[in-house]
Amino acid sequence: MHFHLPKPLHGWRAFAGEVGIIVLGVLIALGAGQIVENIHEHYLADQAVRNIRTELAFDSAFAAERVAIGDCMRASFIDLRRRLLASGDNWPGLQGKPLSGAATMPAQESLFSVPPPVSSPHHIWPVSAWAAATSSGVFNRGEKRFFNYAALYAMVDWLDRNQDREIADESKLMPFDAAQKLDPSARLEMLRDLGAVDQDNADAERLSAEFVGAARGNGIPPDPVWLGRVVGEETRLRGACVKQGAAVDAALDREFRRVRYRRPDVDRRGNPGA
Repeated sequence: MHFHLPKPLHGWRAFAGEVGIIVLGVLIALGAGQIVENIHEHYLADQAVRNIRTELAFDSAFAAERVAIGDCMRASFIDLRRRLLASGDNWPGLQGKPLSGAATMPAQESLFSVPPPVSSPHHIWPVSAWAAATSSGVFNRGEKRFFNYAALYAMVDWLDRNQDREIADESKLMPFDAAQKLDPSARLEMLRDLGAVDQDNADAERLSAEFVGAARGNGIPPDPVWLGRVVGEETRLRGACVKQGAAVDAALDREFRRVRYRRPDVDRRGNPGA
């Protein structure tokens, strides 16, 4: 029986060649692993962007809804203020007469035993896709799109906080439903509460138009299915005062111009008008 032992390397050149082959193999393996990791990170970043854009499209639909009902909300404030000023010292309450533009919801659909005379739509504004993307670190925070999305979500946060304030202010309008004696100070207090809700609505409508315009500037229009659903529901509850279709776009553009203090002959993209 014969045993063949490995032949020893002859000289440093042969040894260096063997070591070079090993090092080259390790480098190839490391490079391949880095390529796979980069591809995976790129996939995660693309998936995060898709989720963020979908989420912002839903937020934009909620914001467009606020602009769509703007005329209804203002009609309610005007009607309630007119009734209050005309009542003298005896406020008769609403007496079952809904305000102009107010949402009229069947009792079985309402969560209130006595709903406030003026109410706005309230939503949970989705931000989970943004929270997941920023916490996982899939974004390069130096990218322009990161700052664009961060600005949009800052607007969403403001809309959400304004909604909380609006809910609290709307609850102060509950006494309008009951008949009561009004001295000058009581009337002034009720007018002040009504003015606070009016201001909340104006703030929400202005920033909603700004948000929808900024989202569109990033190629994110309101989700059409969800927008049709929420505007359709508002039309069912409030009637013909709710804007739809082209009227919503016109109102959004008007509010966007007003917030940006644009000249009337310049559109929201900075292009000269017709």
